[in-house]
Amino acid sequence: MQYKVISFYSEPEEDSTYYTKHARRFTWECKKHNLDYHIEELKSKGNYFKNCRMKAGFIHECMNKFKMPLLWLDIDTFIRRQPNMSNLSSLDCGGVESIQGSPGGIFAHCLFFNNTPTSLALLKDWKNLCDNETRAHVGDHSVFARALRNHKNIKRGFINDFTKYSLAPVSEISSKTRR
Repeated sequence: MQYKVISFYSEPEEDSTYYTKHARRFTWECKKHNLDYHIEELKSKGNYFKNCRMKAGFIHECMNKFKMPLLWLDIDTFIRRQPNMSNLSSLDCGGVESIQGSPGGIFAHCLFFNNTPTSLALLKDWKNLCDNETRAHVGDHSVFARALRNHKNIKRGFINDFTKYSLAPVSEISSKTRR
């Protein structure tokens, strides 16, 4: 199954280079694993959580632009091996199964979206929920879980984890703290 790996990066603070450094490494890993990819630098919203909520709109925009299955990976995710998406070809979406009780039962650092009307409806709903979120310390993960609950008939599955995800250090991304 053909798909495109997508991601974006945006520094939440002027003096940060955390995501820019990861973007260089991530690009190298995509090339190393011979992955079709699309990465963009987006203008920061000035806050870690607001930047995270740009994810839904970016994925929705990429789906409309590329019209093919997409594999979203957070830019600070490490690609350990070639992803195998063959078990997802008949599904609308998928993710890495959470073993830690993550919202929605999946980790949102690695998400697969097939090019289906149901998947597009989920992405549009997730984008709208993110765009209308007013709570300062809410990122994309819990909003994605809400969107999934709104789409009970969506066909979803799990991705065999091929990643190692990172958490941006609060010491470098101060807007990540809950003040």
